[in-house]
Formats: sequence, C-alpha cells, structure tokens
Amino acid sequence: MKKWTIILLGILILTCCEKTKKDSLTKDNKETLIRPSKKLDNKEVPEKLLTLNTRPKTETTQGLIDEVLFGKFFCDRAEFYIIKNPQNEIYSKRPESITLYYLDGELRQTKYILNGDIITNLLHDLGGFKITGLDLKNREIVSAKQIITKTKNGFALNSKLDNYELKWTFGDKEIKYRVNADSKDKFVYLEKVKNYEKEFKTIEKYCI
Repeated sequence: MKKWTIILLGILILTCCEKTKKDSLTKDNKETLIRPSKKLDNKEVPEKLLTLNTRPKTETTQGLIDEVLFGKFFCDRAEFYIIKNPQNEIYSKRPESITLYYLDGELRQTKYILNGDIITNLLHDLGGFKITGLDLKNREIVSAKQIITKTKNGFALNSKLDNYELKWTFGDKEIKYRVNADSKDKFVYLEKVKNYEKEFKTIEKYCI
C-alpha cells in the first residue's frame, strides 16, 4: 500500500510539473508573438530625423529609427529606413511614406511619396528650376521650350507635361520633384546633398 502511495504521488508531481511547463511555454510563445507597433509609422516624424547631414543614433532617436530599418548594404555603410503613413505635411499634402538614406551614418537623402501634386507651391516658393523630360513626349515639349504656359491665374507649368523631373540647387543641397502620371508613385519629392549619387557609387564600388 505504501509502495502504491509513493507511485501515485510521483505521478501527481510529474503531471503538475508538465502542466506548469506547458503553461510557461504558452505564455512565452504569446509574448514572442506580440510585437510593439513602430513608433514612427502613422505619426509625425520629428524634424531632427529629417534634417540632412545629421546622424540618427543619438539617445532619443536610436530606438525610433531602428524600428523602421529597411536594410543595410555595402559593408553596412548604406542604411535605408522607411516610415509609413507619416503625419507630416508638405504644402498640405501628406506623404504615403518617407524613405531616409544614410551613408556612413549621416542622412544624405530623404524621399517623400506624396498623395497629391505640389508643383504650383514649389514654383511659387522656389522660383527658377531645371527640368528634364523623362520620356520622348516630355523631352520634345522641353526641347520646344513649351514649359510654361499662361493661364487666367498667371503662369503655370504646361499641363501636357506628365513625366518629368524638376531640380533646384541651394548651396550643397538639392531639391528634386518627379511627376509621372502613369506611375503608382505619381508625385515624388526629394531633398538630398548635391553629391549623394557620387558618394553612393563610391561606397558601392568598394563594398561589393
């Protein structure tokens, strides 16, 4: 009788241990599956994270920027971060996304995919520009110097232009605005350092 009592007690202890272990594993799995929401998505991005030539990894921005990392490339010298549905505005237009391009730890380009056209505001605020047609039709319009037309509200960009890029240069900074009526991303606004492409190609060349 005493022998059977000891055996039953052992079985009971083993059963309790297995249940506790199972509950513990279930809890751990649940905690693993619960992921915190990205703190930059769907919110206004701080201006300090959008300023060219700055570094992201300071005390207050380290965690924020790491959560939206898209990837590191070329010996980790190029880092790209994508923020979705930010609440910032450019001339009352909201970006669908902002992509931050870091080279050697410094922000060298920002790209905004906008939900509307801001060409009128840019022409008014930034003045003279360089234009490039991005297909045959638009190149012919640019070559014919039919870029600006007169309307009842003043001068405006020729409405027949529908696939082009405008560029403004201010010191070592460039602003580019691309419009492509046939693209998913119709309106793209970029701010970058003037030698961004050269820096990128140098990194690409030596870190293959």
